[in-house]
Amino acid sequence: MSLKSKFVLLALLAAWMTTVADSASAEVVHENHLFPEFCPEDLNFNWFEPIYCDCGDERPTANLGFFFEYQRLSTSVSRAKQAIGGEDFSDWTSGNIFDFGYMRESSRHGTASGWLVSVQKIDNPERRLINPNVAQDGTVVDDIRGNPIGDTFVTENAFNVYSIDINRVWRMKPTFNGAILEPFVGVRYNRIRDHFNILAYQRTDPSIPPTSGAEELDFLLTDDFYDSETFTDNDLLGGQLGMRASKRRGRWRLGTEIKGFAFHNMAETNIKQTHEHTEIIQTALYGPFGRRLAILDGEPITKIHIVDDTTNLNNRFTWGGELRLNAGFDVTKKFTIEVGAQFMAFTNGIGRGPGFHKGLPLIHDKFPGQSFTTAGATLGFSVNR
Repeated sequence: MSLKSKFVLLALLAAWMTTVADSASAEVVHENHLFPEFCPEDLNFNWFEPIYCDCGDERPTANLGFFFEYQRLSTSVSRAKQAIGGEDFSDWTSGNIFDFGYMRESSRHGTASGWLVSVQKIDNPERRLINPNVAQDGTVVDDIRGNPIGDTFVTENAFNVYSIDINRVWRMKPTFNGAILEPFVGVRYNRIRDHFNILAYQRTDPSIPPTSGAEELDFLLTDDFYDSETFTDNDLLGGQLGMRASKRRGRWRLGTEIKGFAFHNMAETNIKQTHEHTEIIQTALYGPFGRRLAILDGEPITKIHIVDDTTNLNNRFTWGGELRLNAGFDVTKKFTIEVGAQFMAFTNGIGRGPGFHKGLPLIHDKFPGQSFTTAGATLGFSVNR
């Protein structure tokens, strides 16, 4: 091979190796690491741009502009005091949480401020009309005298919760370990609409077997049916203080949010009661020794239908708090999937359970103020948070 041909071959080989090296270095730069950092060249609204490089500590500490967050809630909510099991029992239901707002950089370097709006809805668990007089094995529970107390159906847990709060937010400079604190203050409105129902049926049979050997005896049979339905709308309006704290590490973001609130509760309770009283004269046939053999059907002689519809207004003070914990994983630069937990509590002052009942004298409270608590898990996503 001539010297000239060797030089040409070496030149071609050098060019090829340079191309391979450039390609390899490009692959290293753009390699999708498992936990890469953020590039500083973030433009507005490039929320779904992939994370493809490692830029060390040059990444922004938090995002600015519009943000949105959605969480699907699965939570357990306490029952009313008068429900089966009382406040020691709770029932699972679901709901939705929406957070959205806007953050912009403040005049002071490293700080920002903006607005946060949070909307929340917890669905009705619809745990209604359970018979407390029937045990799990199907047997009927009697009173202390051994007499049947009839069929009674009581609501276990039924309600709807709606909430909206508007907050002014300040984002502080990152702390020495990189955590970001966001205190906020705002106004909040909650509606807790509780539904409680009692259905009771009782039959009274005062017949006594004759001692004179008579073969027939007329006796009075009475049937009483009670239906009491209570709706209580708790309209709570007040203020709240809170704090958000978050910290990023690679693609992971850990955060917590705590709120404390105080409300004036304008509660409206509507109670609709129905009482049907029926009297029937029936004839019983008796055999020897006073043993009742049969009962002949009779006709109702009296039937009373009473409907009572009343509305009560009450004003109460209540306070409480809300705690959220979440862990997020950044799928793209500004799109994050999140999992977390939520706890919310209102102190004594929420109208729940039945109102007053003329037909059911065991319950007298016109406004049974009590607590309301929820605790559950969340799963969702955030954009530009």
